[in-house]
Amino acid sequence: MKRRITLIVLAVLGVVTGTAFAAFVSSTSTGVNTFTTRAVASKPVITNTRITTDPTCAAGAPAETVRQGETFYVCAQSITDPAGVATATADLEAISGDAEIPLFTTGGPFSGYAYRSDAKTAFSPLSTGTSGGWSIRATNMNGDRTTESGLTYNIRSYSGMILGEFGAPAEGLASQYYRFAETTTSGANLGTGGNAAATYNGTPTRRVPGAIVGSGDTAVRLNGGSDYLSATRRAAIASNYAVEIWVKGTATSGLGPGTLWSDSAGLIDAGNAANNNDFGVAVDATGRIVAGCGNAAVSTIRSAAGVLADGLWHHVVFNRVRTTGAITLYVDGVQVAAATTCNTTAHTGSTTVWFGRSHESTLNLTADLDEPVLWGRNLTSAEVLDHFRLGTGT
Repeated sequence: MKRRITLIVLAVLGVVTGTAFAAFVSSTSTGVNTFTTRAVASKPVITNTRITTDPTCAAGAPAETVRQGETFYVCAQSITDPAGVATATADLEAISGDAEIPLFTTGGPFSGYAYRSDAKTAFSPLSTGTSGGWSIRATNMNGDRTTESGLTYNIRSYSGMILGEFGAPAEGLASQYYRFAETTTSGANLGTGGNAAATYNGTPTRRVPGAIVGSGDTAVRLNGGSDYLSATRRAAIASNYAVEIWVKGTATSGLGPGTLWSDSAGLIDAGNAANNNDFGVAVDATGRIVAGCGNAAVSTIRSAAGVLADGLWHHVVFNRVRTTGAITLYVDGVQVAAATTCNTTAHTGSTTVWFGRSHESTLNLTADLDEPVLWGRNLTSAEVLDHFRLGTGT
């Protein structure tokens, strides 16, 4: 009867070879006359691994963090072995879609990094604003392997940036933030402004595909008529503020146009027909984004026509600076209109914020809405562009 016996023996080969190094001998018997051995003289040593968006493998800021849709590189400063390195790969299947990423040495060194991947793009099924694991594996010319595991990377995201990424606290001045992913009659305020739930009115279609790349979160579809959402305006949204939202519509989404921002279908509206201290963003019948404050025509600014007529998601931001009366409108990360004609009083004319409806109650929007944020501060142009890029993965 044949028996299989495996023996593991530590040996010192330096006496035989003249070179002092430890050996690991694996002996296997599969029969009376069958016996094989192989000495493992060494294994690759991997030093200073890194994921970065810098092609020279310099540290990222923050390190090991990439955005949805962003180009990144996987790096190891050195991989050494007396037997020579045959292959080196990195396993980042969740982030890159590849089972293994080859690392190479041609074209280097990259600021001391001898092993670097080709450019990869970060598309991940993970929830954005979270971390994932990765590893690097090196194999020497004898087929012996070393795997450096337990490494982590972060996916930077639109929603994570607002709520606080990787354990960081939420942005304190993101006073009101809604995901529009509920199946209930109201949606919680995820911002830091306290209790200000958004109430669903009419018969909107819930949980349609959302705007944010890399996020499985959903949006709401307003079918015109009586469909809209409403929430209490928090006190932080009065002096310096910014409002932003993702919206998808067609040529039949809006209503108007008229002289004022309040004459078109409301997108985000905190207006009051009898008060000059109010503001809003709307969509007219040409697909133009219209925004402004008060009752003066000079305090209404507009995008070009047709912006919201292509059935695609668009990112809209309206910024107001109280001391100067400056108002700015951005679409898809780009400033499209500005003025310094807004009044300089606190905009407390309405205690309610409507989404998809003007305070002129018959002016309802027909469109998909997602991720509205009301900030108790101004957003810089760089931040607006960053939000758009994070949301679209560009």
